[in-house]
Amino acid sequence: MRDLARKCLQLVRSRTTHILAVENILARQQGHRLDSNSVKRLTAELVDQMGLDEDVAFALKTNVAVIATLNVPIHLLEKCLQEKIGKQAIYQLLTSVPGIGQALATTILLETGPIKRFAAVGHYASYVRCVDSERLSNGKKKGEGNIKNGNKYLCWAFVEAAHFARRYCEEA
Repeated sequence: MRDLARKCLQLVRSRTTHILAVENILARQQGHRLDSNSVKRLTAELVDQMGLDEDVAFALKTNVAVIATLNVPIHLLEKCLQEKIGKQAIYQLLTSVPGIGQALATTILLETGPIKRFAAVGHYASYVRCVDSERLSNGKKKGEGNIKNGNKYLCWAFVEAAHFARRYCEEA
C-alpha cells in the first residue's frame, strides 16, 4: 500500500509540473494566469479557441494531453487507497486534524507504520526530520550529521499539513 501511495504522489507531482507549465505559457503569451483547476479542465478544442500561435498551441495541447492522461491513474490510485485504508480509526483521527486531508492522512498513516515501533516521541520526531542535527560546542555550530536521515515523505506531509492549517484554520 505504501508503494501505491508513493506512486500516486509521484504522478501528482508530474501532473503538477505540467499544470505549472501551462500556467506559465499562458502567463507569458496572454499576460494573465489560469488557476490550476481551470488548467485541469482545458481541452485541445479550448486551446484552439485561445487564438495562440501554432507552436504555442501545440505545446499547450501536449501538456493538456499529459495532464488528462495522468488524471486517470491518479484517480484510480486514490480510489484504491481510500477503499483500503479509509475506514481505519487512525485514518479518521488523522483527517480530523486541521490541515490534514485524505492525501496527507494516507501518507502519514502508511509511512509511519505501526507507531509502537518508536520507543519515544523524540524518536518519531527524529524519523519525521523535525529535529535539528546540528552539533554545537560552546554555543558555536561545529557541523551537522545525518541531515538526510528519516522519512522524506513524512517530512513533506507534516510540512504541507502545517501550511494548510495556517491557511485554513483560524486557531493555527
